[in-house]
Order: sequence, then C-alpha cells, then structure tokens
Amino acid sequence: MSVFTLHYRTAPAHTVPSLFQRVSGALRQAVITHRTHDLLVQMDDRMLADIGVSRAQAGYPVNRPIWDAGLR
Repeated sequence: MSVFTLHYRTAPAHTVPSLFQRVSGALRQAVITHRTHDLLVQMDDRMLADIGVSRAQAGYPVNRPIWDAGLR
C-alpha cells in the first residue's frame, strides 16, 4: 500500500433506494410526463407527423391520469 492509495467505501449493488429517493424520483418523472403532455398538445398536425405521431396518439397520454404514467 502506498501513501497515495485512496480508501473509500462503495455502496453494495443490492441497496434499496430510500423513501425520499423513490418519492423524489416519482415526482421528477411526473414533472417530465406533464411537460411532455403539454408539448404534445401544443404541436400541430404537421409537427406530429414529423415525429411519426398521430393526433389520436398524441392525445392519449394527455387523457391518462398522472399516476398512470408507468411510474415504478
């Protein structure tokens, strides 16, 4: 061992996220989902066609409740 060796502890790979981490992650995802919904609603048909999405497909996620956004 040399004088320049750094000692640090790494978290085990099997750690479970804390409640705060899970809640903050879910809130972060909810904000992203909300912003995406708003952007899809504001796009016209030409813009939606450019990204390969129909008006019906763009409206579907907007009508879903925020807690049904696939959060895990």
